[in-house]
Amino acid sequence: MAEENDKGASDAPTRRTGLLSLYSLAAVLAAIAGFSSIILFDRLARDNVTGQPVIASVEAASEKPHESGLAKLVEAESPKPIVDITFTDGDGAQRRLSDFRGKVILLNLWATWCAPCKIEMPGLNRLEGELGGSDFTVLPISLDFGGPAKPKRFLETNNLDNLGFYQGEPSKLTQHFGAPGLPFTLLIDREGREIARLAGMAEWDSHDAKAIIRNAMKR
Repeated sequence: MAEENDKGASDAPTRRTGLLSLYSLAAVLAAIAGFSSIILFDRLARDNVTGQPVIASVEAASEKPHESGLAKLVEAESPKPIVDITFTDGDGAQRRLSDFRGKVILLNLWATWCAPCKIEMPGLNRLEGELGGSDFTVLPISLDFGGPAKPKRFLETNNLDNLGFYQGEPSKLTQHFGAPGLPFTLLIDREGREIARLAGMAEWDSHDAKAIIRNAMKR
């Protein structure tokens, strides 16, 4: 009996070492799986699987799309109807997406806590200043928490005066559009249908971007 107890005691460190090795291996495999899923998720967000890069069909696009961020822009196989979402304007009044029907819309989801959003906002402001009007508008919807004061102040202090202020419910809009993160942009036709989307930051006042938008305005 004593020999069996001694044997069990001597085997315990070996069993503990084996269990630790198994736990370590499991942790490594979990980390690899998580990293792989991040890569896959990013690829799906960039390629949209079902779409083709809209930049490839745009004539006179001379800039490198990878440098402007537009390589991530993908076109819907066919224009997709969008639910008539609601949000508020700078006066706190409720607005609907259908209020802008008849124009091509570049709907941009952004927030002040999102650094890439703030970087691309001046380009959106310049785009609205150049192309905005009866045929086209940039529709930036803030997803900031805590009310409109902070995002309004950001627009004012950075002289982004071509852009209107709009605010929506963060979880509702990101889930509705399937946005993997911010910034997130939809190109919407005159009938209120999605024709392209881009997850991530882009130079919206670049030659490529303006060529894409002008092409949409001709449809």
